[in-house]
Amino acid sequence: MRIDRRASLALLLVLASCGAEVAAPRDLGPSAQPSATGQLAPDAIYVRQSGNGQTALISVIDARTGAVLRALPDGVVSADRSTLYRTDLLNGGSQTRVAAIDVATGVERHAFTIDGAFRVLTSVEGPAGLTPDGRWLVLTRDSIQLGGQWVSGFAVVDASSGAVAGRVELRSASTYAYVGVAPDGASLFLQEQGDGGVRLRVWDFGSSAFLPDAAIGTQWDGRQQGFATAPLATLDGKSLMWLDTGRSSAPAVRVLDLATKRASTIGLPEAQRSDDFEKYLLWSLALSRDGSTLYAVNPALGFIDELHPRAGLLDRTNKIDVTRASDGGLGAVARLVFPAAEAKRYVRGGAVLSPDGRTLYAAGTKGIAVIDTATLGSRTTWAATIAFDSFTLSPDGARLYAISDQLGKIEVVRTTDGAILGEIKPASYPGEIVRVDLAADPNAASSVAAVQACGAYAPPDPSVGAEVAHLKTNATVIETLGPCTIRVRIAGGANALVPFTGKIITLRATSQTTFASADQGDLAAIGRFGFKPGDEFTLSFDGRAFPDGSYPLNFMNR
Repeated sequence: MRIDRRASLALLLVLASCGAEVAAPRDLGPSAQPSATGQLAPDAIYVRQSGNGQTALISVIDARTGAVLRALPDGVVSADRSTLYRTDLLNGGSQTRVAAIDVATGVERHAFTIDGAFRVLTSVEGPAGLTPDGRWLVLTRDSIQLGGQWVSGFAVVDASSGAVAGRVELRSASTYAYVGVAPDGASLFLQEQGDGGVRLRVWDFGSSAFLPDAAIGTQWDGRQQGFATAPLATLDGKSLMWLDTGRSSAPAVRVLDLATKRASTIGLPEAQRSDDFEKYLLWSLALSRDGSTLYAVNPALGFIDELHPRAGLLDRTNKIDVTRASDGGLGAVARLVFPAAEAKRYVRGGAVLSPDGRTLYAAGTKGIAVIDTATLGSRTTWAATIAFDSFTLSPDGARLYAISDQLGKIEVVRTTDGAILGEIKPASYPGEIVRVDLAADPNAASSVAAVQACGAYAPPDPSVGAEVAHLKTNATVIETLGPCTIRVRIAGGANALVPFTGKIITLRATSQTTFASADQGDLAAIGRFGFKPGDEFTLSFDGRAFPDGSYPLNFMNR
């Protein structure tokens, strides 16, 4: 139990550092390698990026060219992919501003402020904290250690009104991770992570206490037996389900009813139990659209199961082709000498169903297992030399966007025959694709100047002397050109500022830009500030222009 807890935490730490260790870019910006047949579609893919010293953000990328069309701040995205919630600290961290942003346009829809310092949860940490119906948003505080105890905090807020349904600060020898929230917002489900292992706890806001362990039922005591996959939620937000890989026992699927707080267990066959850490990490779940059928699949072990979670039944099970790494004896020796190297694999979203539900795509040790759901049999294996960690389908199901953490790339796979149409290599680690639009702006794709966005050029060297790189002055707004660019008239000044006195220039946010009221590198901050012509602010900018004539914005007093 203690070993499994450390393994789970290590995986989260590894994932947080993947940008620096795994996906360091080899050039100055995103790139794509279109297929020779030219069949890449003009999809716009929304990629959550982090690492490489850059602030996390969501880049909207043209899948044909790899060009960044625009950028959004990092945050939690709603189940229908239409709204993004982000947080900013105000008044020295005594308050938190929560903004709801339209994903398609980047325009802020509404905002509210609550007391305390909180942030949104992200999907790389597990459940993202926004219920599928969009009603409740769960915020967290980063755990800190005080006086030998860990201090963790959570708040449940109404995503529309900003009303706080409940908040809790926990002081314990354990840390706590979010799992789910009750439909009425009155209870919070947390994963307690302590030296005694990992277990599910239920915090009741009405009594300001954890409910007894027996509250979740008698089938399961809430204690995790092995590594657990991230929970999947039904579209109605009433149930969560995840797979516990087990250790001394067979794997099991846990089904948690968030309304009744009762958890049930659906055991998988004993033959599917494995002590091979590298292989049992590759279990993935996929849920049908109506929530009636759940698939548990592990191509590394060669098993697939079909379950009916509402009825608590394991319906069918089958063996599938095992996907293996073809590295021969050298790879086996490497894993023996360096066993921790393979532990960096963290599959999330490793299984996805086709829109018609007839095909399941799943990540194996290497390659993509293609499985027929009618027979639970293997059809084929695609891209058999690449290890994938996350899949997203285009809305029409014609293209599979497959992220490889090891390569720091996104492979574009045609689902009719498994052909790799091209690849996209963002400038920093692509952790997740949160949305796919079927067509990027064709005009923007045809004009290099039109698609240049905040990340189009590498920021200037920050080590250059301030007398050259940091020109401090006042500016008057002419117009806001987009989420990351603004035209201003420079007030000017002495020395290096003389050539800019009274001049109208375009300023561009970069990953090194700092703001008075937004995170450093928040590429979409300018678009949210609501500037009007004639507004004034103080700033500093870099006097060396980008190739398009815009100037890097170093600091903005907004």
